Amino acid sequence: MSSALDLSLGAILIGTYLSSVLFGVASVQLYVYLLSGYKDPIWTRVLVWVCWIMELLWTLAIWIYTYRIMVTFYGDLSTLTTPHWTLSVSSASNAIIGALVQAYFANRVRILSGSRILPLVVLTGALTQATATLVITGLSLHYAVDEFGRKFGWISTLAIAADLATDALNTAGLWYYLRAQNAAVLTTRKAIAQLLSWTLQTGFLLTAAALLMLIFNVALPETELWIAVSLFYGKLYSNSFMASLNGRKHLRRGATKDELPYIPSSAIDIHTSRGKVIEMNKMSGLDRRGDGYSGSGKDTIVDMSDT
Repeated sequence: MSSALDLSLGAILIGTYLSSVLFGVASVQLYVYLLSGYKDPIWTRVLVWVCWIMELLWTLAIWIYTYRIMVTFYGDLSTLTTPHWTLSVSSASNAIIGALVQAYFANRVRILSGSRILPLVVLTGALTQATATLVITGLSLHYAVDEFGRKFGWISTLAIAADLATDALNTAGLWYYLRAQNAAVLTTRKAIAQLLSWTLQTGFLLTAAALLMLIFNVALPETELWIAVSLFYGKLYSNSFMASLNGRKHLRRGATKDELPYIPSSAIDIHTSRGKVIEMNKMSGLDRRGDGYSGSGKDTIVDMSDT
């Protein structure tokens, strides 16, 4: 009995705490973003608010669920498997935030690579995980957790596997195309090195979390370990997305007038994908013509102000 509680009730409690911490981090990220005054495209600003609002609703739903099983129905272990709308809200939020941010990152790959092939593959994975997770959302309203696992466990496995593949492809694609950039300017080379580091760190975190969920789902389907991870997994997406937007100010500080004499501040407005660069404009022989620039070489300047 104690082991079952550790792997189910204990896991849910830890997942709730981690989810709440990540929501707090996302709230700080939102505050920093609003203070920064970035003039991002409207769709980027809308995505920021969508992620935060859904996180708010998600966090409230998780705490209602946790309070219900630990206080309202204290000692009644059957509530761990009883269908409840709060888990459906959590599942739907996970699907929507994950798909939107994955699509955002896929667009970054498209801009860096100039190709639509890998982004389309990533979008297919994002759509697959979102569809499968929304199906889980609907079914979870009518089936107990243990019964759902017996009848429809393969849907959960499909959704998690699609998440894992999408995260891995996004990370690998961004890392590869960033390394392919030829930056002659020292500051830009340093920025790319920093972005490569962020790519590996955040990409590894997301991929590891998805892999952990997949292992729990396949190896320990009778427990709620994978559900506990899913309570905070989607919030890793929104946090990495907002951190990537706020990280532009840190990278901009490295650009001094001596190193980049002809580059306006907007030229190093970097949107990052899980901490990664998004768009590279290739210029060289920078000649000042009022506010314009011209060149024909391969020096890399980072510019994300119009994406």
